[in-house]
Amino acid sequence: MLNVTSDKSYKATKESGVSANVAQLRSGWLTWGNKGNIIIVAPCSVIRFWLVLWFLLSAAMLPSTLRADVQTPDTRSYWLSVPADWQAQPLDAQTLRSYQTDLTIRWDGGVDWHLMTLQSDQPIHTVLDFRNSSVIGRYRHWIFNDNDELVAEYEGGIQSETRNPIFLRHGQVMELPAGRYQVVTRLDSPFYIGEPEPHLFPFNGYMQSIKIGNAITMAGMGIFFSMGIYYVVLGFSRRRMGDVFYAIFIWGNFVYNGAALLVFSDLFQIQNFYLISIPIVAASNPAYIAFVMVLLNINRYTSRILYHIGQGIIALFVVFWIIALLQPNWSLELARYGVGLFALYGISAGVTRLIQGNRTSRYYLVANIAFFIPGLMSIAVSTWPYAETLFVEHVGLFAVAIEVILLSLVISHQVGMVYREKEAGLFATQEALLAANQALETKERFLANVSHELRTPLNAIQGSVELIDQYSLPTRVQRHIQAIHTSSNFLLYLINDILDLAKLNANQLGLVHEEFDLDVALDELGGLYSNSFNRDRVRLSIDVDTQVPRNLIGDENRIKQVLANLLSNAFKFTEQGEIRLSIRPVDNQHLEFHVSDTGIGIDADKLQSVFSAFTQADASIARRYGGTGLGLHIASKLVNLMGSDLGANSVPGQGSDFYFRLPDVGPFSTPQTQTKPLGLIYQSDELAQLIQQDLTRFGIAPSVQLNMTQLPDTFPDNQLWLIIAEDFDPLLHERLSDTGAAVKWYLRNASGSDHNNDSLDIELLPYARMGLAHLLEAPTAIEPPEQINRLLSQMQIVAVDDNVVNLKVLMGMLRRLNVDCAGFERPEEAIRYIGSNVPDVVLMDVQMPIIDGLEATRHLRQQGFRNPVIAFTANASDHDLDNCRSAGMNDVLVKPIKLEELKRMLLKWSDSLSKR
Repeated sequence: MLNVTSDKSYKATKESGVSANVAQLRSGWLTWGNKGNIIIVAPCSVIRFWLVLWFLLSAAMLPSTLRADVQTPDTRSYWLSVPADWQAQPLDAQTLRSYQTDLTIRWDGGVDWHLMTLQSDQPIHTVLDFRNSSVIGRYRHWIFNDNDELVAEYEGGIQSETRNPIFLRHGQVMELPAGRYQVVTRLDSPFYIGEPEPHLFPFNGYMQSIKIGNAITMAGMGIFFSMGIYYVVLGFSRRRMGDVFYAIFIWGNFVYNGAALLVFSDLFQIQNFYLISIPIVAASNPAYIAFVMVLLNINRYTSRILYHIGQGIIALFVVFWIIALLQPNWSLELARYGVGLFALYGISAGVTRLIQGNRTSRYYLVANIAFFIPGLMSIAVSTWPYAETLFVEHVGLFAVAIEVILLSLVISHQVGMVYREKEAGLFATQEALLAANQALETKERFLANVSHELRTPLNAIQGSVELIDQYSLPTRVQRHIQAIHTSSNFLLYLINDILDLAKLNANQLGLVHEEFDLDVALDELGGLYSNSFNRDRVRLSIDVDTQVPRNLIGDENRIKQVLANLLSNAFKFTEQGEIRLSIRPVDNQHLEFHVSDTGIGIDADKLQSVFSAFTQADASIARRYGGTGLGLHIASKLVNLMGSDLGANSVPGQGSDFYFRLPDVGPFSTPQTQTKPLGLIYQSDELAQLIQQDLTRFGIAPSVQLNMTQLPDTFPDNQLWLIIAEDFDPLLHERLSDTGAAVKWYLRNASGSDHNNDSLDIELLPYARMGLAHLLEAPTAIEPPEQINRLLSQMQIVAVDDNVVNLKVLMGMLRRLNVDCAGFERPEEAIRYIGSNVPDVVLMDVQMPIIDGLEATRHLRQQGFRNPVIAFTANASDHDLDNCRSAGMNDVLVKPIKLEELKRMLLKWSDSLSKR
């Protein structure tokens, strides 16, 4: 609130104010205030710097102003107390005295009237403008001569469409003959920053003095524009919220100063008056608080009180913004309060964080002092006689521009510290990465050694079992051999899980997409678990819908691995009840696999954690049930590679259901069936549904189907009877055998029968699906076709393996295939032998002492041996396989191998023999 005074009282007040300030300056500390209210106490040395700078800026316009005072007409200024709709007119002395008032302009604006009298003995060539502030919505000047005639009229303002004749100023050039005049001014503005008092300025002195203000305006706007763009780009490029908040603060000040200092109205004809206040209320003030919190690392952990105060001030600014929308003419005053709040918060936060040891806060405080000193000078600048054309807005722009620059230096310093810390962290990370790579290499070597050491004896076990299985053995012995084979296959799955985990973590595991027989895969899974559970307490069912195709496209081994892990998990936690593998078509495109059980179940809050590596739902589970905690994690990762997700539903105490989908499998359809001389007898509808679905998928329709509870006295003639039941019924078996038909039993339990009796054809559930599909087909010869036998018998093979047991097993397989073969434990002996006896194929073990298989292959290639060399190795990593091929090997057999795999590999490379 500023009192209107005459020029004489104005000057007297200034002189006394300056004297008082000088007196305080000599004491070493200076208190800045207005009407006795203390604003700030600052060290004299800091203020002396800014006073020197300020006087240097002012000195440029002082000479021209003082020289022009002689030519300035004598003026008197009066504020008038008249109605807003008063008509401008000249006033006589008596009327003027009645209208004259000590009016102070209201901060929330309105209509105000002012009268200025002037008298000059010389022609008048001056500029009519306002001093103290340029923030005026609309104004209008009427100039009357001594004869009460209207001789000139001017209008303008930020909200006016009339262009200013002088750039960035409201000044109107006034040329009048000598005489006495009255200038009546009407001011209409939503609000004011300072008191815009009409004033006459000598033309030449005015044009010189406005250069400083205009230079500050354009320089400050350029700083805001460039820094605003810089921090917007910087904020989004390095994703630092502090940069974004700072950019918002800068752009808010850019809009405010552009509107207040007439840049927008003069350059772009933007007459929106509220651009002066709304951007400060809505953007700059809250953004500054947020910026300070980010810059000084203020959060609930470093400084809880400052953090909550900052949040509270931001919430208050939101209230200010709502009030400003409802009462726009209050917006500037709300912006002022906001500036005071963020200034107080900034200083308090800077001091507090400095005490707490924050290194950035000291530089931030310097930037704040740089802002406050010119900011406080702007409070009194409107009453300094030599700053009549340097407005409050100019000083404020200068102060904020200085702060923006210094805060940018603070941010740069902080970012520099961050980068230096990051460089140190990067160096430490590089060291850690080097150590991690070395550890990874060590781990890969360890896994390769583990794979080799486990696969090598496993190869001997599985190879020996397969060779034994080629002989005709009693059923009881065959079942023991099958148990060994099943257990060794399960052990192979565990080994593969460990190796696959390393590949999955390194993103080195790939999938193959090829056609495979789903029923063959299910038979292998069924055989894997057929002897691994207590049939008196647990049932295993494989339920495949009739529309599921027999052949699928995908990675057979990985699908089996997922299902094996899910089934292993189900068996582990199910002591009684049922485990069911079901396969169903979904929406004519997807095939959905479910593995459900009636086990212990999983709590809902622990359901997702079971998919993490080495994790089980409860620590006690590992003690009670065992397990590595890898199965579900590997299954989940493999399903993700297939383009799906592994899901789970579970109820504690009732069981769990794990499921996934294979995409792009459909469309689905039920196959056509043909009636066969086959009778089906079932004990329950559930068992009947299982076998009927599979018979339909195989295109078989039984000629008769009977329930065991409703059997006839005589049975129709059939080639074969299939009976699916819980237990063996010897009387029913005898009755059916008497008809002369073959009888095949599928049982859940082996009780009630001599399961090892070779005269009974009994198979425990889950049955072999391929055996069911080929029941009515003519038996095929066990021996391969004559042509294949002859081709294999003409081949000459050299096998090299340092493990005596594995070499014997391999030689046994080759002899079983009627291949002419020679075996060597030492690669040096094999190389000498091959030099004089050129074989068709060499089977070379890789990991051997002294000379390994890779080096031996290189020796053979250097000697000119061009026939296939096939690696026979227990190292199954991709790196090892690539090493085999780069050494000159043509193909790879991974231990343990099966007889059929060995035969296919030899036939694959038999072209060299046939061409020869």
